[in-house]
Amino acid sequence: MLAMLFAAQDKVDNPEYAGWAAQKPGAWVRFEQTADAGRDRTISEIRCVLIDVSPTRAVIEVRTRILSGEEARELPLERREIFARTVHNGRVTEGEERITVAGRDLKCRWIEDVAGRDKDEVVTKSWYCNDVPGALVKREIRAARDPAAVTILMAEQWNPDEVGRKR
Repeated sequence: MLAMLFAAQDKVDNPEYAGWAAQKPGAWVRFEQTADAGRDRTISEIRCVLIDVSPTRAVIEVRTRILSGEEARELPLERREIFARTVHNGRVTEGEERITVAGRDLKCRWIEDVAGRDKDEVVTKSWYCNDVPGALVKREIRAARDPAAVTILMAEQWNPDEVGRKR
C-alpha cells in the first residue's frame, strides 16, 4: 500500500497527452526516426493518428514503416494509450528552447530524463510544442554503453480544424 502511494505521488502531467487532448480525432503527426550506429543506419517513418481522447487518456494508432535501401517494410498497426499522468524514469531536467523542425520555428519545452548509472545510463531528451498533435516534435535517445543514437523528428502534421493545411 505504501509503495502505491509513493508511485501515485511521483506521477507528473504528461506533455504528450496534453498535446493529443487539445486535438480532435483524426489529427495526425508523421515522424522520421533515424537509428544511427556508426555504419549501420535505419530510417523509419512513424505516423500517429488520434483515435479517441478522454480526461485520463488518449488513444492513437501508430503505423511504422522501416526503410532499408530501396525496400520498405510495414510493421503491424499498433494502438497505444497515452495517459494524462506519467512517471519519469530517472533524474530530470527541464528548460525552454526554440528549434526549427519541418521548416517551422517552434518554441518548445524540453525534458531530459537520465535513467540508470554509469555504463547503464540512458539519456532521453524530448522537445514538446503544444501547437503540434501529440506535442512531441523531437526526441534524442543515447545510451552510454552503445554508440547508437536514435533521433525522432516531426516531419508533417495535420489537424481537422485546419482543413486543407498540412504543416
